[in-house]
Parts: sequence; structure tokens; C-alpha cells
Amino acid sequence: MADLEVLGVDNIMLAVGDLEQARSFYESTLGLPVKFAVPQAGVVGYRLGGEEPALRAKGARILGEPMEILTGWAVELADPWGNVLGLTDYRKDPARGRSSSG
Repeated sequence: MADLEVLGVDNIMLAVGDLEQARSFYESTLGLPVKFAVPQAGVVGYRLGGEEPALRAKGARILGEPMEILTGWAVELADPWGNVLGLTDYRKDPARGRSSSG
């Protein structure tokens, strides 16, 4: 089998206890714009990339100080349901990032 290089992640599904509370957290607290919503299925997709949410100012639970990495900066935070989210900046090495268009 040929070696496989993962270029990025298209989507991640997270289980939450309350969809409306989750929408409030991801949209209001993190400032993520909705890409699509399928309310009857309990699914909401968010567009990532290009946003600069003020995480601490909006009450996000940061799990450690932002750290400088080869590509820029990285930080981990937790949502109210215990899901850990890693946000990575690719400004220093855009070729490692993935376009968020589409």
C-alpha cells in the first residue's frame, strides 16, 4: 500500500447535550460562522479559517497558554461538553494549512 499523506480534516462530528446551547457556544462564544444547518438531523456545520475569535474575552475555557509552533500559534480549549478543540495558525507556513473555501 502506498504511503498516504493527510492534507487536512474536512469535518469532525461532536456529540453535545443540547444543540441550541452548542450553537450558542460555537457561534457566539467562538464566533464561528455557520456553513450549513440540518435542524431535523440535529447537525450544524461551521466554517473554519480566517476568523480571529476573542476566546478569553468571550469565556472560552482555554486549557493552556497559546504556544508558538513552527507554523504560527496553537491553543487548545474545551467546549461545555468536554470536547477538546485544537486551533492551529498556519500564517508562518501556509502550505501546511488547508484552504477553507467551499
